[in-house]
Amino acid sequence: MLKRYEEAITAYDQALRLESDSIDAYLGKGRVYLDLRRYNEALDVYEQATNIAPNNTWSWHDKGQTLGHLQRAEEALEAFERAIELDPENTWRGCRKLKLLPLLLDRLTRRQGSLEENLSSVNILM
Repeated sequence: MLKRYEEAITAYDQALRLESDSIDAYLGKGRVYLDLRRYNEALDVYEQATNIAPNNTWSWHDKGQTLGHLQRAEEALEAFERAIELDPENTWRGCRKLKLLPLLLDRLTRRQGSLEENLSSVNILM
């Protein structure tokens, strides 16, 4: 991997100037900031992405990851919940990676049913 991060950010900015609602450009730019551990900048990008494409799973997933890195667990859970609503099968792994899965399961259990039901859903997805 070349890791030419600043060049990538410039390229994504150029793409966004040409097509201001390009969700792929927002997601790419956000991931570059995540790789650089520039979490506040990544969050700004993902805020824009979720506003532009509120039904894009990856916008919410990546926003949740970013919020987790910023130690904003409650907000991260909300973002992951939205991603799960949109696409349950692809979101659990990101929650697990940030060790937010127990918190998310607790929250879902309070809202949706028994812990056993939610755990069986997770086991199917992993």
